[in-house]
Amino acid sequence: MKPTETEFSQGVKILLERMQNNPEDFIGGDDPYKAPKFELFAKLMNDVIRGDRVKNWQDWYLFTKAEQTALIQGYKDMMRARFDQGIMSKLLEEPREPYIKPEYYGKPLTASAIQTEALKALEQAYAKNPTTFKLTPSQVAMANKLGLSPAEYARKLNQI
Repeated sequence: MKPTETEFSQGVKILLERMQNNPEDFIGGDDPYKAPKFELFAKLMNDVIRGDRVKNWQDWYLFTKAEQTALIQGYKDMMRARFDQGIMSKLLEEPREPYIKPEYYGKPLTASAIQTEALKALEQAYAKNPTTFKLTPSQVAMANKLGLSPAEYARKLNQI
């Protein structure tokens, strides 16, 4: 005689209910620094579904076949709902600005290209208000190369 859902162990009932109502307990939520409560269970269920051996989870063999089937189905349902939610959020998502500005398309983003852009910005700032900078942009670049702050580099130049 196979056990029915009423004959499931209390732990299996709790897991099935939590998978249905609180999937963030298994697969995480919005906070990437907070580990899900049942993260280990989710990893083990993933191994079971993929057909990997569950040698690290001795409790799996304590479940009846009906409980195992119910846990697998509950986990699959939870993951399907997560998949559907991900697709819907992508469809409803607002378009974002590109990470790389269009003027960089087709150009290699090397350290020298980034430094050149930084020097251009410094030169523009220096041209607008030369009293705010005591160093030229090339001197600021040299200070960075030496691992000094611009103020330390300026002091060293004044000492010479």
